Amino acid sequence: MLPKDQCRRVMQRERLRVTSEVGMFPAWLEGQRLRRRVDERGSGWCDWCLNDFPADVVEIDHMRPLETGRTDTDGNVQVLCVGCHQLKTGTEFGT
Repeated sequence: MLPKDQCRRVMQRERLRVTSEVGMFPAWLEGQRLRRRVDERGSGWCDWCLNDFPADVVEIDHMRPLETGRTDTDGNVQVLCVGCHQLKTGTEFGT
């Protein structure tokens, strides 16, 4: 049996291979690419409050929630600070 981390990496590679074969782009990859860019820069600009925050206190958000059947594209992910992300999510899901 493979260790959990190794198993997860194998599953992600397989998911990417299968989705690329059928012409789909996996939803989790867009957020990962944006997260990598924020981490490399060391900070992220919140698209809501327009303030610059250290990379470890910003989150990658789907502008239109995937739970509502929306598709994932480059234009559907944004950087939000923790406070704005909580406000947005609470507004969308009534929490």
